[in-house]
Amino acid sequence: MITIDEYDGHHIWCWSSKKGIMKLTAKKALITGGDSGIGLATARLVIAEGAQVAISGRDQKTLDAAVRELGPNVRGYRADVTVAEDRDQLFAALAKDFGKLDIVFANTGISGRTPTGSTDEAIFENLIHTSLNGAFFSANSAAPLLNDSGSIILNGSVHNYLGQAA
Repeated sequence: MITIDEYDGHHIWCWSSKKGIMKLTAKKALITGGDSGIGLATARLVIAEGAQVAISGRDQKTLDAAVRELGPNVRGYRADVTVAEDRDQLFAALAKDFGKLDIVFANTGISGRTPTGSTDEAIFENLIHTSLNGAFFSANSAAPLLNDSGSIILNGSVHNYLGQAA
């Protein structure tokens, strides 16, 4: 049984394998933001279930560290999915290296302080650009590479559940 109970204090994930059967054998997955946090935890689980995985991330240093940790069933791609040119290069490389994809885990998002009544507009615009546009355009760019039975998973924030003091 593969279980990650609590990995960062407020996200709880629990995936498991029944009787040693690897559910994702021969599947190909892309995890954006797979170099840290939720994306890295997801990459660990998807690899443990037997998939070949591509991870992307904006920071080459954390991307390299994640690839070293995750092992031989992962390939890392430096890309900022909020930048059209980076996305184009990422998906062209994925088409060449992986062909089709079975799973896309669009994991884009950043946090920032947005107190009601005093939110800085530039901070809010950056949050929306990264968290919404990044996820949407990742899914949009991935769609042509998806197998007929493929899945796109849009990972959202927990901030709507946690809230912040004003």
